Amino acid sequence: MMRPQVGSGGMSTQRIITIVCGVSMLMNVGLVLNSSIPPVGGGCVSLLSQCENNFKALKASTPKRADPAPCPECVCNCKGSTSESNTDQTEGSDQITLQDDEKQTLGKDPPWVWIPGRERTNFGVWKANGIYKTDNTFYDPEEDARLQKAHPTDKNGYARSPVPMGSARIRVSHSPKEKWITLDEFAFAHDVFFEEWQRFSFGNWLGVKCQQDPMDAFAIQDMLWRVKPDLIIEVGTNNGGGAIFYASIMNNYNKDGKIVTLDVKPVNQNWMTGKNKDNCKECITGDVHPLWTGSDMINFIKGDITRKDIQAEVEKFVNKAKTVLVVEDASHRYPETLTRMNVIYKYVTPGSYMLVQDTKMDRFVSRLRKKYGGLKFGPMRSVDEFIRANKDWEIDRTFEYYIYSQHHRGFLKRLK
Repeated sequence: MMRPQVGSGGMSTQRIITIVCGVSMLMNVGLVLNSSIPPVGGGCVSLLSQCENNFKALKASTPKRADPAPCPECVCNCKGSTSESNTDQTEGSDQITLQDDEKQTLGKDPPWVWIPGRERTNFGVWKANGIYKTDNTFYDPEEDARLQKAHPTDKNGYARSPVPMGSARIRVSHSPKEKWITLDEFAFAHDVFFEEWQRFSFGNWLGVKCQQDPMDAFAIQDMLWRVKPDLIIEVGTNNGGGAIFYASIMNNYNKDGKIVTLDVKPVNQNWMTGKNKDNCKECITGDVHPLWTGSDMINFIKGDITRKDIQAEVEKFVNKAKTVLVVEDASHRYPETLTRMNVIYKYVTPGSYMLVQDTKMDRFVSRLRKKYGGLKFGPMRSVDEFIRANKDWEIDRTFEYYIYSQHHRGFLKRLK
């Protein structure tokens, strides 16, 4: 049998190397999975080293070729011990292969580097000249500044986008015609539909209606788990879904913690009226839930937090707590929201948060020119004025990592 010749239609040296590398990688998978996964760069270098050893053993029996390729099908393309690569990824991977015309739009052959994703994955984002790119997304951080400026017709400045990375573009269709949308367009469209179709009135948490977007709920539990407050003060109880949600989280890190929730109406009286109040017919109110009735964790106070006698009741709990977190979720109107913030912020301990909910309302009014319940301004303006007046506080956008939120810029952290 004649040996295939390289370059004459037979198996090339690069192909042989590729096969050997693939086998080597599979043999190492068990070792990788049965041990702690090393950093991306270290794990890749280990596999690449194995590939190179196999290549050296094979080199003597194969025709020599100038500048042999360094195992393009290993876990990632690495140079030395770094976890970045400036080479185009091979077909079929999770990263992009840049086309010539795409490169030209950003300058001739820009220095694209791969930004690794989280550990245990080789997914990543390409970056060049401060611009980020994946297969179907494109993000220039400088465009955010332009997007977040006040709209020309926006008299009060709240039609602007509060969405993190809102200017990022996503390709949603290749054919019959290529179509791109921005993250801001997606997030705001979802927000409008979620509000006007009252989707928040359908869900429940452990059987109690909880008018919280699911992505915000996940982010809020993350905040609670990191801070681990032993006292949560909630202004705006409604049917008690929020209190039950907070209690279910707190119960897992401090069974002796307390939740004080306030409203000017009884828990069994829903603020929702008309047909929407029946969107969750099987829901119960929080005050009859076992988490509420089975312990003294949840404490309801009927009254307005701006009243001195109500503040005195709340302060009985504050004086016994080490870490306090506050949630403002009442009328969502300005200046009432700001008035309540100026009362409750003093209860928050340094390093903890005051979460001002539904900052989305200001944009609804400004962008859609619709007076939601007579609302002219809402929590967003209240947040802005509060931050300007209180230098020991900052807007912390850590918990907006899902991009969409009903509480953009509403996670306020007390610094000292």
